[in-house]
Amino acid sequence: MRAAAVFRPEKEKSQSLRPSRARGRVKRVASPVLAAASIAWAARTWPAPAETLRIRSFCLVCLGGTRREDIAPNLDYELERVARETGRSALLLNDARQRFLKFASSASASWRANFRDLSAAVTRMATLAPAGRIRVVEVEEEIERLEASWREPDAHSAHDERLVAALGAKAAAALDLFDRAQLATVLEVCAKSASLSEAGRSLFAESRKQRTSVNDADRLRKYLARFGLDFAELRSSHPLLGMSETRRRT
Repeated sequence: MRAAAVFRPEKEKSQSLRPSRARGRVKRVASPVLAAASIAWAARTWPAPAETLRIRSFCLVCLGGTRREDIAPNLDYELERVARETGRSALLLNDARQRFLKFASSASASWRANFRDLSAAVTRMATLAPAGRIRVVEVEEEIERLEASWREPDAHSAHDERLVAALGAKAAAALDLFDRAQLATVLEVCAKSASLSEAGRSLFAESRKQRTSVNDADRLRKYLARFGLDFAELRSSHPLLGMSETRRRT
């Protein structure tokens, strides 16, 4: 199911949503992309059906979620759509189909734009394929395009850049996942703090409440020293930590 739907009675006086009581037609009012806006529109158009939508819970299909089994039938739908709209063949050869479905169902396929990504992918492959016969080579090229479009800067990449700036690429790559996550957060706080003491107070705000004697600056200094880092040096040397010059450790 690609969208939520509501039954619209043709007899305006009838408020029943049951098809058995009045002839009517099904109208799409929500989709994985426009669910909220569509339901708001339905509330203005058909108040009674919209009230029914508000008290029901709909689970709309997301290709990048738990409904990977929906990819294959929707792939066939998109191939038929392209053939219908272009008037030319759109055929995915068996080996190419297996390769595409393997990728599409894998954890590396995020499908950020949901069905729009799938629709665009099929359209591109069918357009570029000789006589509309999509081969493995077209599938591989499309996989590269999709992966590139999903590799957008995010919080994780910003953290990685900060670690590389402070430690150097080789040392940053050698860190365990636990140390990477923790150190990246510490460096982010240091970048926003004017002093070692201020950064320490932010990082140890809760644990310091349990201590009778606190020296947050010393705790942070010792933590940074484990990685060969110094707060003053970080502040004066690395652009990702607030200043202008770059000096990376080798």
